[in-house]
Amino acid sequence: MMENSSEAVLAAFFNKSKMDKLMIISHVSLFAAIYHCSKGESNSKIPVTRRKLMQLSKICSIATYHKCMRDLNEEGYIIYKPSFNPKGSIVKII
Repeated sequence: MMENSSEAVLAAFFNKSKMDKLMIISHVSLFAAIYHCSKGESNSKIPVTRRKLMQLSKICSIATYHKCMRDLNEEGYIIYKPSFNPKGSIVKII
């Protein structure tokens, strides 16, 4: 059976992350929250807010949130365009 694109995105994330020693549960949880906000559309620009992602991922520390976003961006899981606009930042799942 052929995987649909949303299954392929998740499979690729887990295949890459299981070999990545940097990844901890906070990263996985944050990626899951971003994926949830994307509604399965991996190639689209996803508007997100820190508040919403922290609630969805159950991350309580702003420092942890920023570290995980930076790590996910630097390691090539997402493209993160931070904004100080209250309407949110832009994330794209790679």
